[in-house]
Amino acid sequence: MIPSVALTTTANRAVELAPVARAHGLRPVVLPCIEVVPARESVLEEARRSAAASDWLLVTSARTVEYLWPHGRFPEVEVAAVGAVTAAAVTGAGGTVRLVGNSGSIDLISDLVALVEEATVCFPHGRGADISKVQSLAEAGGKVSTWEVYTTESMPPALDPVDAVAFGSPSAVEGWCQSRGFAGVSVGAIGKTTAAALSGRGHSVDVVADPPEYGELLERLSSSLSNRTKA
Repeated sequence: MIPSVALTTTANRAVELAPVARAHGLRPVVLPCIEVVPARESVLEEARRSAAASDWLLVTSARTVEYLWPHGRFPEVEVAAVGAVTAAAVTGAGGTVRLVGNSGSIDLISDLVALVEEATVCFPHGRGADISKVQSLAEAGGKVSTWEVYTTESMPPALDPVDAVAFGSPSAVEGWCQSRGFAGVSVGAIGKTTAAALSGRGHSVDVVADPPEYGELLERLSSSLSNRTKA
């Protein structure tokens, strides 16, 4: 029997990820735990102007690109991106990625510190992002502007039975916990931040994707479930 995995991101994104789950021998179950709402167009336009006028743009999610440059026309600015998926979104919109952080935003910011002395850095992000992470850039002499360009709202998922659950954000963890528990379910997290959100609630994490990408997460969950079946 093919093991099932809950895809807890937005409904549209979960549908896009379903073929990836199948490719790794899993049966995808779309159980959205979040919905994402973009900021007002006036805010998005201000963030676009700030990005175009900056020396560096820090991008930590593909959603940032989706909401700010849905039709391409990415500004000519050096980009530091978290993960290959985010980097691909940038290049797909016509941008140039100079740094890619494959172990999360904290490590990427550490790499960026050495390059931002007296430089301007634009950091568009979602509501609830840990802005303190970019403080080190300011301490290194960078001039940092931050823009809240979307809001992620948690929501309780349906109660379909699953063998595993894939979390891509702390907000998805929060949504899941509004209606469900973890008994008998293998738990996977994208990156250290999402894993910390689970452990902070007292839940163990079976696999953590590093680099923090869904393909990697689903592959590791599939392997973990296979090993559990053989045991």
